[in-house]
Amino acid sequence: MYSEIVNLDLLDDLNPLHITVAGPYTLMAILSTVTNYFQALAIEKKSHEIEVTLGKVKKEFNAYEDLLSRARKNLDTAAGQLEELSGKRTRAVNRALRGITELDEGLLPAETDDGND
Repeated sequence: MYSEIVNLDLLDDLNPLHITVAGPYTLMAILSTVTNYFQALAIEKKSHEIEVTLGKVKKEFNAYEDLLSRARKNLDTAAGQLEELSGKRTRAVNRALRGITELDEGLLPAETDDGND
């Protein structure tokens, strides 16, 4: 068929009309090229979606990192306050209590004998 079109000089007439004459092997090559193009287009679209998703993940991870940093700072502050409470404040209370002495037994009221021996 291709040879008939070439013999009739129809190629020059078909080119301006964007018509490609193809035999079975050429048609298979053209279809394979078109298939590859659409596969590459689908891959490019999916890679763009992945890029957008990774951008969102990066943004969220940065926010997560900031919140985690603030939480760590708050926990460090709480740990410092707990250390102060259990250390300094406990020692201060113990110093204040050292001044208090136990009452002598002689100062206690005498026990009464109720006669139940």
